[in-house]
Amino acid sequence: MSINHRIGEHVTRYLVGRDYDVADMQCAKVCYAVESIVGDLQKDLVLFVIFSVSGFFREFLFCFVTVNLVRRFLGGIHMKTNIGCTVASVSVYVIAVAGGVHVIFPYPVVAGLLLFTMYLMATIAPLPSPNRPVYKGERKKKIQQKGLIGLGVLSICTVIYPACSTFVAWILILQIVEVGVVVFRENYLNYKDMDAPPSMSEEAEKLFMECTRNYEARMNGLLHYPTEFRSMTRKERTSAFKGFTDQEKDAVMNLMTDEQKERLVQDIRYQAVLDFRRGK
Repeated sequence: MSINHRIGEHVTRYLVGRDYDVADMQCAKVCYAVESIVGDLQKDLVLFVIFSVSGFFREFLFCFVTVNLVRRFLGGIHMKTNIGCTVASVSVYVIAVAGGVHVIFPYPVVAGLLLFTMYLMATIAPLPSPNRPVYKGERKKKIQQKGLIGLGVLSICTVIYPACSTFVAWILILQIVEVGVVVFRENYLNYKDMDAPPSMSEEAEKLFMECTRNYEARMNGLLHYPTEFRSMTRKERTSAFKGFTDQEKDAVMNLMTDEQKERLVQDIRYQAVLDFRRGK
């Protein structure tokens, strides 16, 4: 068991007020969210220590701000483990800082990179990945708008404080490379239907909707779901499934393949992190 999971269990016990139980949906989602936050804090601490000791802390801050104003909205490559994520992040910052120190770009190049990144932000952001939901509609537009605002702030900063412009440019170059890798290696075009439910047998779909209607009845009609399984959003599917009784969950899961079960678990985790960050 990883130390992050142990920390998650202890924090979950404090927040939920009872012993951690992996079968308890509330415990599971709180623990998963805590693990994610702890992993990010560990990674940032390592980066701050490395660049404080190296004497390039100011240059690192230029890159750090750029990453947080761009990558969190545009997306990119994600590692499967915290160690892999930390190593990849350190590598990116080392390349950006070293590049910014030794290779200085003229401002027209920086402006061109900013404009091209704005184009990517407005057209394909946020890139989907196993670590975040697939956003559509109004939610997707809001993420793109925030990303464009961040790029606008960076544009102003590069004009007011030219010393940061070359470091911004190096981060944008690496970000564009990441986008290219995701688009081509991960076959981005196939992600357009990722928010649709996994293909299920007619029997499984029928049982899922029957259990959903039972859940509606138990909630006194306060929750309303579409009548067809395939038109339900991820939030509606995961919310409904979490509201099933243990017997209903077992019955539905018994009719699903291992791939479908894994997809449902991933969806629940995606929604858990999203709800946790929103304070739900």
